[in-house]
Formats: sequence, C-alpha cells, structure tokens
Amino acid sequence: MDKEKILKEARQEGMLGVDEGTKHAKTQGYLLGKAAFVAAYVVIALFSVITSSELNAGVTAMFVASLTGEAFAGWRQSGKRVYAVLAIIGAVTTVLALVVTVCDMYGAQI
Repeated sequence: MDKEKILKEARQEGMLGVDEGTKHAKTQGYLLGKAAFVAAYVVIALFSVITSSELNAGVTAMFVASLTGEAFAGWRQSGKRVYAVLAIIGAVTTVLALVVTVCDMYGAQI
C-alpha cells in the first residue's frame, strides 16, 4: 500500500472519530460500565439476602436482559450454540421477571 494512501485513510478515520484510540476508549468504557452494573446488582442482591427482604424483580429483569443481550451478540458473532441457549434462557427469564414486576405494580398476586 502507498504511504500517502495510508496517511490519507488515517486522517479520514481521525476526522470521523473512529480511530483506534476512540475504539479503545469506547471498549474500555463499555467494560467498566458493565462491571459497575454487575457490582451494583451483586450489592443489591447481597443486601436483599442479609436483610431477608425480597429482591425487586424489575432489577433482576434489567440485569438478566443485559446478560441476554450479550449472549445474543455472542451467538450472532460466533454461532456457538451455548450462546444461543443462554440467550433463550435469558429471554424467558427476563419476560417472567417483567411479568412479576408488572403484576406487583398492579397489586396482582402470582
């Protein structure tokens, strides 16, 4: 490849905001955000166990939905069945947790 062509492409990527540094920063931000989300859920779940109070199904629905999205993306990218199975289980669990949450909001007993 020609040196000028490489420099031109690098400048264009930099102008569009999709250079390697930006990709790395977004990836790091995503990973830190995911770690913070999981840590927050674990703290809430632990306090729920410690205080013998019920864990809100809405919180569980959000957590499982996040994991389900990752499993689905893993399946789409790799085609591995384990990701597909996890995505299906996660989707069912998310729907059930949402049903419980909505029923709780309306005062219905399940």
